[in-house]
Amino acid sequence: IVSGVAVSPDNKHVATCDKDGRVRVSVLPQEPLKGAYEIQAFCLGHQNFATSAAWAQSGDSTLLL
Repeated sequence: IVSGVAVSPDNKHVATCDKDGRVRVSVLPQEPLKGAYEIQAFCLGHQNFATSAAWAQSGDSTLLL
């Protein structure tokens, strides 16, 4: 069950978090309706499942959970 979704400020990545304890960072396709997203990384090691995600406005691609 997805509990949070956040699109990066440059609209190139999406982060999703869910109840299984995984946070995924994926690349969005140039044309989302014609392509599939590609998982780039998993963010692991947190103690509880993440309920939300947000990109920091610092401009350095920091993801906040």
